[in-house]
Amino acid sequence: MTDRKLTQLERIYPHLRLLARVGLLISAGVLIAWMIWGTRYPSMQASEFRFSAVQLQKFDSIIFATAQVVPKQSIVLSTAIEGRAIRVFVEAGQVLSENQIVATLENPQYAMQVLEQETRLLQQTDNVLQAKLALQALDQEQLREIKDLELRLSNVSDDLARNEELFHAGVVSESQYRKWEREKLNLEQTLEARSGNYAEQRRLLARQIGDLEDSVSEIRDQIELAGAALESLTIRSSIDGVLTSFSVEVGEVISSGKELGSVDNLEDVFLKSLVDEYFLPALVEGSSVSIIEGENLYQGVLTDIGKNIVEGAVEARIEFVGLVPDGLAKGQSFSVRINTGSSREALGLPKDDFYSTNQDQQVYVVNVEDRVALLTNVSLRDAGGEQLEVLSGLQEGDLVIVSSYAEIQPSTKIRLRGELNP
Repeated sequence: MTDRKLTQLERIYPHLRLLARVGLLISAGVLIAWMIWGTRYPSMQASEFRFSAVQLQKFDSIIFATAQVVPKQSIVLSTAIEGRAIRVFVEAGQVLSENQIVATLENPQYAMQVLEQETRLLQQTDNVLQAKLALQALDQEQLREIKDLELRLSNVSDDLARNEELFHAGVVSESQYRKWEREKLNLEQTLEARSGNYAEQRRLLARQIGDLEDSVSEIRDQIELAGAALESLTIRSSIDGVLTSFSVEVGEVISSGKELGSVDNLEDVFLKSLVDEYFLPALVEGSSVSIIEGENLYQGVLTDIGKNIVEGAVEARIEFVGLVPDGLAKGQSFSVRINTGSSREALGLPKDDFYSTNQDQQVYVVNVEDRVALLTNVSLRDAGGEQLEVLSGLQEGDLVIVSSYAEIQPSTKIRLRGELNP
């Protein structure tokens, strides 16, 4: 009996050993998987973090933005034609007065073309004078001849009128009377032809004079434009202001229209701010604005709101009220707070350490059931004080890690151990 039991154990022993090996392999696989998962996603004690739920909160309608200095009066320095710099009188950053020369350029070929145009103008002006003299001579000659014909015609007409009764009475012969008639008719035809010829000659001369005068006017306009272009080779400031971004060297060839720099009147400026279109309904002209420069606070007013939305933002114009900072520069940035004077409800979070250590607008949202925190893309706005407004990415009731993220390994998921204390 005992021998029979030993034989049965010997038969099943290999199967038991195989099952044991399979069990060891499964345990090892589970252990390895647990180790891999634990390595991929860090595991941290929940007590190491502070949590806060997303809640509806009352927000003062204060819009936080940045704004840049824009001069109300600014000009761009350039030249209308290409030229080579021969003298430079100023440098960037210098304060200029109105009409002050900045640099001079030269273009000998263009100057020669202007001289040729001036010579052509003199010739055409002389042609106009000669044509007018010819018209005057024509008037004098033709008018004299026409006057003579008219006088002769008048005399012949008088002779006919005086001798008509004598002709009918038989005192004046018919041949003599018909001679006077033929002479009158001939004079009338000659006068008509001479008058027509004179009118045509005068019309042609007057047209020639008109064409010449048009040519003179056109040449003068061209010379005026060319003169202005030559004048542009003397680059000067048309306003008082500060010269910025100016870099011209003697000998440098400057192409036409090239921007050489700008002159900005920084005594009279405004601030331009691009405000997210989300806040457009809250923007009201006349709203007070706090303008912040370091520890200094200045006052302003919202004077204009743009009509167009460009890349998700609307342009707002802010004017200083009262004191204006010294040493302003074009493009200088300020932080601004636009107070719309109203309040509204929106989702919010406390402005805790996570906000200062998280530059990517991402937060860890906790799934309490799975005990994991998932990295989530959000959009937050500093609402001032201790509040953050949630613009997108979170819902009411979401549990968020609000303590510092500085000690968290870069990961899209964190496993939480221990008790959660929201």
